[in-house]
Amino acid sequence: MIANTEVHVSRRKQIIPIILVVAILVIFSIFLLRKAPKTVDSEEIGLTVAFLNVGKADCIVLTVDDFVMLVDTGTADSYSVVSDYLAERGVTEIDYVLLTHLDQDHIGGVPSLLNDYTVQNMIQPDYVKDNDTYEAYVEALAAHDITPVYLKQEGDISLGDGNTIHLYPPEAEEYEQSNDYSIVSAVYYGDYSFLLMGDAEKERMQEILDQNPGVFTVLKIPHHGDYKSILEQLISLTAPQYCVVSTSADNLEEKMTECLDYFAVTAYYTFNGTVIMKTDGTTFSVIQ
Repeated sequence: MIANTEVHVSRRKQIIPIILVVAILVIFSIFLLRKAPKTVDSEEIGLTVAFLNVGKADCIVLTVDDFVMLVDTGTADSYSVVSDYLAERGVTEIDYVLLTHLDQDHIGGVPSLLNDYTVQNMIQPDYVKDNDTYEAYVEALAAHDITPVYLKQEGDISLGDGNTIHLYPPEAEEYEQSNDYSIVSAVYYGDYSFLLMGDAEKERMQEILDQNPGVFTVLKIPHHGDYKSILEQLISLTAPQYCVVSTSADNLEEKMTECLDYFAVTAYYTFNGTVIMKTDGTTFSVIQ
């Protein structure tokens, strides 16, 4: 009996440490899961700027840690591209949606986006349009109790550690073309920067030229690569290393490609696939 009892106790001494180790591993795993970023891929480091392949439309997604911002939302028909990209990165909440202007190829995805995601802030220029897409946009805002910020003055959105997104609102009260209401944004992250021009036409581009925002690593070409001679002044002033044209293959103008070739700028076209640019502030990479 004594021998049997001793053996029994010995086995318990072996089992108890195993149970403790398993319990510790389970608790540690839960801790790690709770610490994981809630809204973006935990492997992302620094700033990621993705120019999505949404055809002749715009949707740019900026992420830093768990900060998520969309610049435009593409069309209603291209929304699946936007939702797929966000879902792949585990996004559930969006900090900012910046609508550069109110054309259907920039605001068309808003109703679906608001149905699928919590959006904390909506920014737009201060004007209205008279069409079904705009009405759907306004109804979506009301349904989700969102009041947009009508940007009238320059302002900054912080990305942390001194990195910022600077917003340039349209300067005039009225424009003949909706595109010229475009809010322009300048993204600064460490040694790298992006100038996102919306669909700015000649008048709006001239306003930006007059403000002289400086040199940028990346220039998002305005209005889907529609060529205008003033664009050469913009490229000369901002001296980008890279340009991104968000457009469809059948919309690309030969003059546009010739212009970029003349300035020896590395050009990316979204119809070849989504363009993803990443920087930790000191290094830079492009994936397409």
